[in-house]
Amino acid sequence: MNDKPKVLLMDDSELAIEVTRAALERDGFEVKSARSLAQFNMILQTWSPTIVLTDVNMPGVSGADLCRWIKRRVDTQTVPVVLFSELPDTQLADVAKRAGADGFLSKANGVGLLSQKLVALCEELVW
Repeated sequence: MNDKPKVLLMDDSELAIEVTRAALERDGFEVKSARSLAQFNMILQTWSPTIVLTDVNMPGVSGADLCRWIKRRVDTQTVPVVLFSELPDTQLADVAKRAGADGFLSKANGVGLLSQKLVALCEELVW
């Protein structure tokens, strides 16, 4: 695939967004980010992500609820959703499964391996 994978990143923390965005862009991803459901929805009106990467614990809408919302929409139901959180892996896996997410990644591992894991998920789910 020659096109850059397009990641729509949802997190309520501006710092988390900037750190994650920098790591992903450095590794060739095109990234757009949102800190609220309203921003997220505005981006979806004009841009089609390859994959959604969302925090789990956010005010307003949880990552699990966002995942369910994405999967119910006709125009986004096939977009893979990956939960990205500091929750322990076993708890994160359970939340991801109950939400219908396509995968999960731990923030506890830092952003060093994030791109590699996201590419692997894209290869498995998208390409």
